[in-house]
Amino acid sequence: MISNLGELFIPTAVLIVVGTVVLCRHVSFSLAVIVMCFKALLPVTYFLGLWGEPWTLQDDLLYYEVGLDLSATGYSPWQLIFDNDASRLLERHANSRHTLYYAWNSFAQMLFGPHYHSAVFANLIANCVTVSLVGYVLRLSGVTKQYCQCLVLFLCLHWDYASWISFVNLKESLVELLIWIVVSGAVSLMRKRSVAALAMIVIPCLTLMSIRGYVPVLLFGAFVAWQFSCGKHRYRTWMLLGSIIALIVAGGAVYRYGSHMVNVQGLATGTFRFFLTPKPWNVDEEYSFLLLASSLHWLAVVPAIYGA
Repeated sequence: MISNLGELFIPTAVLIVVGTVVLCRHVSFSLAVIVMCFKALLPVTYFLGLWGEPWTLQDDLLYYEVGLDLSATGYSPWQLIFDNDASRLLERHANSRHTLYYAWNSFAQMLFGPHYHSAVFANLIANCVTVSLVGYVLRLSGVTKQYCQCLVLFLCLHWDYASWISFVNLKESLVELLIWIVVSGAVSLMRKRSVAALAMIVIPCLTLMSIRGYVPVLLFGAFVAWQFSCGKHRYRTWMLLGSIIALIVAGGAVYRYGSHMVNVQGLATGTFRFFLTPKPWNVDEEYSFLLLASSLHWLAVVPAIYGA
């Protein structure tokens, strides 16, 4: 897991350049450079071994090792997704139909070399694009420029992001990027009908099926709730019909595959615990990279409720 400066130079430079470019849509160039240098500092010092023993889980090593195996086959990441033979090979290596993040690891290793840190830096770049999309949605929604700038900077340096994506190779950054592409497309589509906006909804939703299959259903439910709350009734009948179908499909999937995991009695307590997890005093050693973030999360609960 430990790397040297030569191996880290290219991914660090790409992260700073790409992050600066996307952040410049919302903040000044100098501020964007400063923020990106600070954002790059955590993974660089970590992968140089200055933080001690590296953190590793099970899934992250599997993603990395399968990425190495896929790179050795000679298939490009694009072939792994669009070529039938390569796709079947990808499914065999992943032992699952949720294959996108394995292809993402292969893509990161193609860009930055066969290193564990390659996917981490790719995730950091994806996070910068996500934050920029959040700012884009805020601007379309009529939020003031100053508020948009502050929120973009806050998200870019947020402790949860810094903890989850600066050290360990996990899929959440890619999932969130796809979600915010869908949200951006939905907001754009409501303002102006266009093929590009529709593509921003359809393509990521189809892509999400190969990494987090339940997310498109949740996004559809959120879209319907948004339209009803805005009082736009033109497509209410169709949205209501679609909601019923989505509930039937989702309910059937839960009943078929996950009914043994459903605990209706624990719904209320589980929802409350969801907002307060993880607990700082109960963080396992292998997740100790979350200790500071979980503490700050607890401190921010009251301000978050007040702000909401």
